[in-house]
Amino acid sequence: MKNIVPTIRLVAELRNRGFAVELAIVGEGPERPLAIETARALGVLGCGVEILGGRDDTGIASELRRAHALVLVSDYENSPCVIGEAMACGLPVLATDVGGVGELVDRDRGVLVVPSDWQGSKRAILALVERKRAFDGASIRGWAVDNLGPEAVSRSFSELYARALE
Repeated sequence: MKNIVPTIRLVAELRNRGFAVELAIVGEGPERPLAIETARALGVLGCGVEILGGRDDTGIASELRRAHALVLVSDYENSPCVIGEAMACGLPVLATDVGGVGELVDRDRGVLVVPSDWQGSKRAILALVERKRAFDGASIRGWAVDNLGPEAVSRSFSELYARALE
């Protein structure tokens, strides 16, 4: 569960409290109709919340380049590609500490939150906004290239296969 609707509610609450946070949701999924309905009902559709639909690889990269951070507050994940894609664009990540996410996101590259802790998520979004300038986009990108890029992944597989063959 990607928790899109609760995230929209959280953004609407923050905007109602005077925080200039914006949310762009990219993708097609079963939550999309309810997300549109919720954003419309809360008065944030097109005014703080954009629901963009699906994008190809170029479109995803374009959306990430215009973002200030990636927010992914899922109940469960393994090691989602979008985190690496965001980091390759130099973006900090706010994500739930589930599956392998904690291996990707640390204090230098973002913020981890407890799943379903919406008060904690709200505080984390505000902290991310406050720390926005403290994150080093070049460093985040460098880490992503060094650890998640094709050469790094190929090297890891080669080392794994070599150990298995020994």
